[in-house]
Amino acid sequence: MIDLDRSNPGERNRLAGILDTIASEEGEADRPWLPVVVVNSAPTMPGGAFLTMSRSQGQMRPGQDKL
Repeated sequence: MIDLDRSNPGERNRLAGILDTIASEEGEADRPWLPVVVVNSAPTMPGGAFLTMSRSQGQMRPGQDKL
């Protein structure tokens, strides 16, 4: 585990960078993206940054992120 303060914007950005790196490396290896297990507390869905990255990497087409 890493020790991050989720109330600190800088720490949240650090975590986002770590998750982006993991997703990129998993995608390059043609494996499922592990960061998808990180969800918002309400609703329990991946955050906007994950959805944006999914679209930019061609993993999700526009509209697939709608409930």
